[in-house]
Amino acid sequence: ALDTAMSTFTTAYNQAVKDVDAQRGQAAGALEATPILTELEQTLAAISTYASPGSQISGLNDLGLQLQDDGSLQYNEGTLLSTDIIHTSAVTAFMGSATTGGFLQTATNTLNGLENATTGLFKNAETDTQTQITNVGNQIATKQAQVTALQTNLTSQMASADSMIAMVQQQYSEISEIGRA
Repeated sequence: ALDTAMSTFTTAYNQAVKDVDAQRGQAAGALEATPILTELEQTLAAISTYASPGSQISGLNDLGLQLQDDGSLQYNEGTLLSTDIIHTSAVTAFMGSATTGGFLQTATNTLNGLENATTGLFKNAETDTQTQITNVGNQIATKQAQVTALQTNLTSQMASADSMIAMVQQQYSEISEIGRA
């Protein structure tokens, strides 16, 4: 069961690393150069470098999960099996549970920091984006009102100018007739 869980974790973790990496470079995604991307990278780093100082199992490397240069994890089943045979209780203590400590609680809390419906990173990013959208909408409405006021003012000025031109033409006609008479 632990072997399957570690293999599944490695696959999911590596996919997350791949998805975050896809947000960089020439074909970058929507998160390029945003603070959320940095937070995601830090979250992945915190999970992959979890350590338990003073324990027989000091880190994920002792369980066969080796951090690669590209940020992914490589799983070595043999390392896990030999460590589990020799230090079964230490492996259990290192892993812990989602609520009682160890790697699983740290990973759970870290991921909840991303996903929490009221205070999580994703919720905060959503709220910030909605605020930005609202602000842009307000700016557009303000600029549209300015354009409408300018258009009304220009229309009024053009009507006044047309009236003046008509008056000048009328006066010219009257002066021309006086000059012919």
